[in-house]
Amino acid sequence: MPISIMKPDLSRIPGDLGDARFNNYILEHGHRYITGKEANYWDVKFMYPYKNVVACSDNLLGTLPVYSVFRGAGCDRETSFQLWLISLFALNFIGCFLAMKEWSKKITLSAVAAYVYAFSIFNIGHLNHVQVFPRFMIPLIIYWMYRYLSTKETKYFLFSTLGLVLQFYCGIYLGIFTVTTLVVLFLAYLLVYRDKGYFTQFARGPVILYHLVIIAIGSALMYPLIEHYTLTSETLGFFRFEEVKGYIPELRSYVFATDVSYTWNKLSHHSVEHFPQFWNNYLFPGIIPFTGILLLPFVMLSRKINKPKKQFIAFTALALFLDLIFHLKFGDFTLYEYIFSIPGFSSIRSVDRIINVQIILFLILMVFCLDQLIKVNKYTRLLIFILPVLVVADNLIKPDYAIKFSKAEAQARTRELQKFLTSTYDNKHEALAYIPFNLEKEQQFKIHLDAMIVCQDLGFPCVNAYTGKFPGAYADLYERLDYPSLGHWCDETHTDIKGIAAINELGTFTQDASKNFLQASNKLYLSAESDARVIADKPHTALWEEFNILKYNSGEVILKTYANQFLYIDTLNGGKLKYQSELPDLKQSFEMINSGPKTFSLKDSRGKYLRLDTGDNFIYADIDSISSQSEFNIAN
Repeated sequence: MPISIMKPDLSRIPGDLGDARFNNYILEHGHRYITGKEANYWDVKFMYPYKNVVACSDNLLGTLPVYSVFRGAGCDRETSFQLWLISLFALNFIGCFLAMKEWSKKITLSAVAAYVYAFSIFNIGHLNHVQVFPRFMIPLIIYWMYRYLSTKETKYFLFSTLGLVLQFYCGIYLGIFTVTTLVVLFLAYLLVYRDKGYFTQFARGPVILYHLVIIAIGSALMYPLIEHYTLTSETLGFFRFEEVKGYIPELRSYVFATDVSYTWNKLSHHSVEHFPQFWNNYLFPGIIPFTGILLLPFVMLSRKINKPKKQFIAFTALALFLDLIFHLKFGDFTLYEYIFSIPGFSSIRSVDRIINVQIILFLILMVFCLDQLIKVNKYTRLLIFILPVLVVADNLIKPDYAIKFSKAEAQARTRELQKFLTSTYDNKHEALAYIPFNLEKEQQFKIHLDAMIVCQDLGFPCVNAYTGKFPGAYADLYERLDYPSLGHWCDETHTDIKGIAAINELGTFTQDASKNFLQASNKLYLSAESDARVIADKPHTALWEEFNILKYNSGEVILKTYANQFLYIDTLNGGKLKYQSELPDLKQSFEMINSGPKTFSLKDSRGKYLRLDTGDNFIYADIDSISSQSEFNIAN
């Protein structure tokens, strides 16, 4: 699946220009840290001056060495990210195959289960959240935990503990969901096996000591991670249950397929209108994982299957049932509310990501039910040869429909910006804030990430940010990405805005005075008319009379209308003041000459002063010196 989406020449990157590039940024930051280019891992150089920024999202530390190997081999950051992602799919297959093979001793069934685990169509729904793909440890953790429960051998408790620690370092979300799955596994084991020996073993002192030592080792290894994430949760606050409720899957989520699926495309429409964020509910993993549930009555009622096998299958089925029931929503009712009340769980929101862990329970049930069916019914033995073909057909996709972006275009975006910022940023400021004029609606994330990536390569701290959670005033700055919001962020963080180089397409500016009402010498307000002309004829102010004044380090000013259109002099029309949507250059800027606290004149790049024409109330730039008609007032 990943290569078919990326193309054999690796020209495409799965996901969009947001999360995918952000995860690439975090991996690159980790690589820079371990190679000595960054002094501090957690205080990454974006969202300046905020500290502990990495802990606002998943850190991917557990798989950083994989990425770093490709970077060390000379691959660029984007190609290393692609190879890292391909490696994760391979590792997920291997991890699941090893666990299933050890458990069932069946190579073909284990390979089929591993194929589903690594390449199932439910993964398509997570292409924008590749932080959930490092999950190769989960099948092994669950296998080791079962072995620990059934044999009481503490080495398996050690393996599962260390595996769980690594999973947390691979991703906080799946680490937490692995814990809930281990809990239901433990409950199901006690309910089905009624194993009193599990508890009586703790009557022996050495057994208690071994467990305490293992827990201490796991806790010590987890502490550096938990310390930073706890600090972030305490600082930024926790999610309210109402915020999380919309992310809890429903039963219909498990039969809701991605429209990228070739085989199951008809299941991709029934819940689009039902879920506000329907793409997060693409939890259908194909039909094959459901065969365990479908075969369960036959297996449990069959007289040809011995009691130990039935008992294990009942244990697996109960674990799956409990895991489902505690992570599902039925109308407005959900048992997940009880899990949410446990300390730590209110720091996560996307409960739908539970499928990445839950799928292993589906697969264990599938493998053992199919195994028993094949053993007791000679007519089903052909399944062992057909299943590999069926599992591929079950998960066929239309790669051209999958969300992805051009690697070359993404590199070009940052390459052009890097040239500009290198020539513009003077290194005399503490940090840089890239605040462009051309800000597409709801596309701020692209601008923020462009700036972050460029500043990372250049080693500049930047105010721009993209992450899982924003503190205080930064949420407004992220959305608006303008100078006043930057000022609010600086005020909140007790940062001198003069230490921030605010840069847009024209250079570094020192002031963005928003919502100015400008009066001409006739005491009437300037207004941006619908015909692109500026006229001074309004006795009162409204939206059309709002103007922004941007002052640049070089001394020039740019004036904008309320709708982010730029004032310029139409030299082909008598030097009349008009406005346009096109981005100006500094040749279309003005020099502001102050004659009082709020009184000024404007001179264009030709040396002509703007004046009021008292005949038609339009503004012209056609005089060589300041006069009474060339003075304007800021009348806020």
